[in-house]
Formats: sequence, structure tokens, C-alpha cells
Amino acid sequence: MLRIRPLILCLCMLVLPLVAGASPPNTVPFNLKEAKKGIDSKEVEEKLKDCQKIVAYLNSLAQNEPHQKENLSQAADLFQGAIYQLTKLKVDLSAPTEGISISIPEITTSPPYPLKLYMDLLSEYSTIAQQLESANLKTQLLQDELDSLEEEINDLTPQWVSLKQKIPDVSYYLVLAQLINSQAQYLYGLLKLSLTQKRIEQLSQLQTKVETLLKKVFLHLKIEKKDLDAAQASYQKTKALLEKVRNQVRNELTRLNRKMALLEVRKTRVIEKLNAANTPPTKKNVLKIGKTRLEVMQEEAQISRKIISQKERSALLDYTGASFRLQWLKCYVGTCTTQEKVKNIGLWKDRISKLDSYLTSVKAAINRLQTTSEIVNTKLITLEQSSLSREEAQKALLLKKAYRSLLQSITSLLQLYQENLGKGKDMRLKMECTLNLFRKRAGGMERLYTWFTENRKTISKKLNAVLNYPIWTIGQTPFTLASILRFLMVLVVGIILVRLIRHRTYRILTERMALSPGPVNSLTTLVYYVMILLVFLIALSEVGVDMKQVTIIFGALGVGIGFGLQTIANNFVSGIILLTERSIQAEDIVELEDGTLGEVRKISIRSTVIRTYDGLDIIVPNSDLVSGKVTTWTYEDDWRRLKIPFGVAYGSDPQQVEEVAKKAARSVGSTVEDPHHPVQVWFEGLGDSSLNFTLLVWIRMHQIKSKTGLKSDYYFALYQSLNEAGIEIPFSQQDIHIRSIYPEAIESVKRLKETSE
Repeated sequence: MLRIRPLILCLCMLVLPLVAGASPPNTVPFNLKEAKKGIDSKEVEEKLKDCQKIVAYLNSLAQNEPHQKENLSQAADLFQGAIYQLTKLKVDLSAPTEGISISIPEITTSPPYPLKLYMDLLSEYSTIAQQLESANLKTQLLQDELDSLEEEINDLTPQWVSLKQKIPDVSYYLVLAQLINSQAQYLYGLLKLSLTQKRIEQLSQLQTKVETLLKKVFLHLKIEKKDLDAAQASYQKTKALLEKVRNQVRNELTRLNRKMALLEVRKTRVIEKLNAANTPPTKKNVLKIGKTRLEVMQEEAQISRKIISQKERSALLDYTGASFRLQWLKCYVGTCTTQEKVKNIGLWKDRISKLDSYLTSVKAAINRLQTTSEIVNTKLITLEQSSLSREEAQKALLLKKAYRSLLQSITSLLQLYQENLGKGKDMRLKMECTLNLFRKRAGGMERLYTWFTENRKTISKKLNAVLNYPIWTIGQTPFTLASILRFLMVLVVGIILVRLIRHRTYRILTERMALSPGPVNSLTTLVYYVMILLVFLIALSEVGVDMKQVTIIFGALGVGIGFGLQTIANNFVSGIILLTERSIQAEDIVELEDGTLGEVRKISIRSTVIRTYDGLDIIVPNSDLVSGKVTTWTYEDDWRRLKIPFGVAYGSDPQQVEEVAKKAARSVGSTVEDPHHPVQVWFEGLGDSSLNFTLLVWIRMHQIKSKTGLKSDYYFALYQSLNEAGIEIPFSQQDIHIRSIYPEAIESVKRLKETSE
């Protein structure tokens, strides 16, 4: 008997439609791939008729099948929902496309343009931008809804395919109804998405057009005195209104604080009664309702505080807009300096940032408030449906009144939020647009200065991040780019200061105190290198290097000297020896072993510079001066004797020659004579063709300007004096004695002699 029952039911499903006088209607779901390319209105019409037939069939079937009536009615209701969605889709497909009711002011005049034209364009720009934002948000919501419906359709399609292979029953129609209903909603959403995207495209084109017009008008604005006066009047008006609203807010807040304090006291008393042990249960229920009412009243007071705050915010937004307008108008006409412009641009940017934060908080507050409103509504409905005693019902009436009052306050606050949200969006868009146009109107240097001023903190952060990034670490000391630059700066500045001190000290000691340049140079050079070492150590300590680490560095340097820097170390030590021993000093005249003759110009720690009398600067390593043989003309004192050898012809009087030579020597300006340094003439001997003499004269090396050509001056003077005295300067003479000669040569000489005679 149990096996026969399912078979009977299936036969009934087949027979009953025939008894009802109708065949089971059917339809095929939409092909979404084709529908995404374009929705066919004829197909929508066909599906609508099929759904209507299926609803009629299911209703008639439900009358003959009482045990399946609930399922059949559910399937019919789902098809009714599909019919509703398909009807909406059909109406919207045949309805004309809604246009954009935004009129852009036309520019009919030539520049300059009035301020009103710019403000009208700015208002249209704000309207377009807000509509574009709303359309983009709607697109996102529609896309999310379509994604959810598509997942649902993908889940229902395999079920419908599997049931399609069987005899149509209630399950089949339930799945088919859900599938067509979801597809109808999907197609309706797809149509709305397409229309919204077209609207976004149109709004974007309008926005681009308005931005172009705004830029054109802003660059050629004509700001008249009446415009500035109107902006000033609006600013003063909003300022006074803001002050008035703030006074009202202070008074309202004082009243609310008192009210909240009283409510808290009353609530505390109710809680004490609730916690009392002698309070009966029926009384506790009444007290709980009273406690809830006080809590609702406290919540309403909090909402009232927010309402007051938003009223103040509304006045503040008006004041901010008027202040911004007055400021940019003044800057446009040139009544503020570049620094004031930059300051204002930074202020405007900060205001836009604060507006963004405020708008974000308002959106979040609106969502929270809507949720709160739903919760309060639910509590109110629950309270109205609950069964209460007479005493509880009387208290419940007061609670209901409190709930309704709270809902009214929430509605007022939501309205204020929406108004301030719209006002804030409008102001932000206008401020941002004007600010961008103001930046583009500025010159290149002004824009660069503005950009640097605005991004100074960001640049400083990034620069600090780069400068303080550790490159390497020695011990516990990290080396960064900042520490390296600090080290170099201290080192460079220290070296410059040390050089200035050295130069200044040298001049004071030599010029004012009349000290010898050689010792002064040695002293200042030694002090110079000691101070350089101190500067180097100070620079290391400035970057945080421990002196123990410095000892390690010098130890490593000593190893390097031992292996590869012997020559440098040798020259370094030799330089210290020269500077301390002072055997050779600056301005000394020295002659090296290789014949180099010149004046010592500078003795440094590694080398010495010698200036030759041919104008060459020769850099000599200090080790050569210490270990080699050096002839100095100015060691200890600057007295030097010159020996000038000369000869006269035989027959000259030596006494006369001596007097003439001394007179010639005294006529030369470089000659210095005193009892200890007389001018002398030595008779050196009898030469082959002359009497040989030597003139000896003393000179002071630091008193003569030219260190070369000294003997030349004396020879000039000698030659002139000897000629004037009639003393002959002989030529060199030689006699040739021929011991043997060929006979033929003798004969040739005789013939030449006879011919000449």
C-alpha cells in the first residue's frame, strides 16, 4: 500500500490539469548573455504573458489540490513578483530617456567677465559634481546588487535544468518562479545601470565643458568695487550671525546640562528603588518602565545637543564660505602680497581638508542615526504590542510619548545633517575649484613657492627619512647621510675658520709685531695642523663616534702606514722636524744638491714649496730637505759675501786697479759695508794673459729686491770703471810653435808670400 501511494499522486498530477480543462503552461528563462548585449522588449512581453498564464494555472490548480495549496500559492506569489518586475521593466523600456535639467550659462560677452557669471558657472559646476557623485554611488550599489542576483541565478539555473527533465510539479514551478523573478530583477537592474552610466557620461561631458568655461572666465575676471563691498557685507553678516548662534548655543547647552543633571538624579533614585529589597515585583516592573523612559529622555537630550551643534555648524559653514569669497577676491585684485597669497592658499587647503573630515563624520553619523531610528521604532512597536497591567500601561504611555519625541528629535537631526552635508559638499567643491584656478593663474615662481610652502612638511618628512636612513654601522654608532653631511660641514667650516685664524695671526705677528716671517710661519703651521686635528676629532664626536672607536681607527691607520704609507709618514715626520727645528724657514734662499736655487715660499706638513728665480714653483718632499744636503743663504743671518773674479792686462798698476774696483763696488746699490764687512780686492795671481783679481763685497739678502743678477750688476760697474780709468781688459792670447813641417808646405808658403808682395 505504501509503494502504490506515490504512483497514485503522480497520476493525479497528470490527470488533474486535464480535469481542470487546461494544459500545464511553461516558459523558458531569459538568456542573460544575450540580455547583457541588449534587452529585447518583445521577449519581455512574451515572458510577461507566460507568467500571467502560469499564475492563472497555479491558482486553478490550488483550488483542486487542498494539500498542495500552500506551495502552489507560494509559487503563484513568486510569479506575481516576477510579473511586477517585468511590468516595471516593460514600462521603463518604453519610457523616454530622462534628460539632464542643467542649464549652463552662455558667454555672450568678450572679456573681462563679470563676477556673477563666474559664480553662476561655479554653482552649476557644484550641482553637476554632486549629481555625478550620486550617480557613481548609485552605479556601485547597482553593480553590487547585480553581482548578488547573478550568483543567485547561477545557483537556480542547474536546479531548473534538472527539474525540467521530469514531469512538471510544484517544485518545478517554485524554482522556475524564483529563477524568472531573479532574472527580471537582474534585467531591471541592468537597465537602470545602463541608464545611470549614460547619465554619468553626459554629466562628465558637462563637467568638462563647465571646467573649461570656468578657467576661461576666471583668468579674465573683472572684480568691481561693488563686488568687494558685497563680499565684505556678506562676511560681516555671517560673522554677526555666527556670534549670535554661538550665544544661543551656550544658553541652550546650559539648559540642557541642567536638564541632564536632573534626569541623572531621577534615574539614580529609580535605580535605588529597583535595588531595594522591600520593593514588590509589580512595582519593579513599573520602575523599569520609568527607568527606560528616563534613559530615552537622556538620549533625546544628547540628540538635542547634537542639533544645537549642527545649527552652529550651519552658521559656521556660511561664515567660512563668506570669508573664503572675500579673501580670494582681495587676492585676485592684488591687494595682498605673495606671502599673504601663499598663507591664504595654505589656509584654504586646510579648510578643505577639515571639510572633508567633517563630511565623512556627517555621513557616518547619518548612518548611525538611521540605525538608531530603526531601533527606536522597533522598541516602540514592541511596547505597543506588549500586554501590560493598568499601572504599567499608564507609565508605558509616558514612555511611548518619550519614544515619539526622540524620533522627532532624530528626524530633525537627520534633516540638519542632510542640509549641512549638502551645504558642505557645495562649499568644498566651490573652494577646491577656485583654489585650483587660483593656482593656475599664478606665475611659475609663485606656484613653485606655493607648492614648496604647502608641501614643506611632507618634503621635510621624506628628507628626514632619507637623511636618517642608516647606511652602515661602526660598533654601536649608525652612520646616516645626515651624520656624514654634518661631519663634512663641521670639517669644512672648521678648516675655513682655522685658515682664517692662521692667516690673521700671521699678519699680526709679522706686520704689527715685526717678527721674522720664518719663525712665524713655523709656529702658525704647527698650530694650524694641531687645530685641524682638533676639528677632525670634534667632527667625529659630532656624529656620535666614540673616542675608543677613534683609537681603533688610528690603530688601523698605523698598520696602513707600516705597510704602504712609509713615504707619506716619512714626509710627515720630516715636516714636523722642519717646523720645530726651523733650520729652513719661509723666505729663506736655499740651494739643493741638484742645483735648484730659490726662495722658500711655504713649508707644509708634507712638502715645501720653493720658488726659483726663473719663476718656477718646485714642490720638494720634506724628507729630501731633512736627509739631503741643502745650502741656505739666509741661515741665522742674511749677511752674504759675493766673489767677483776679473782680470786686467799686464802693465796695469795693481794699486790703481784695487781703488777702481772698490769704487765700482760701492757704486752698486746692493753693497753693504761696515767695519766688520769691508769691500776687499784680492790679487789672485799672474795669469797667462792677465793679472787676476777677485772683488769681495757683502750684501744683505733681505734688503735686496732681486735675488739674481747680483754679479751682473758688479761686472757692469767694473767694466765701466776700468774703461774710464784706462785700464785694459786683455783678450786671451796663445802662440803656436811648429816643430816640423813638410818641405812642400814650406815652398807653398814662400810662393804665397812672394805673390802677396
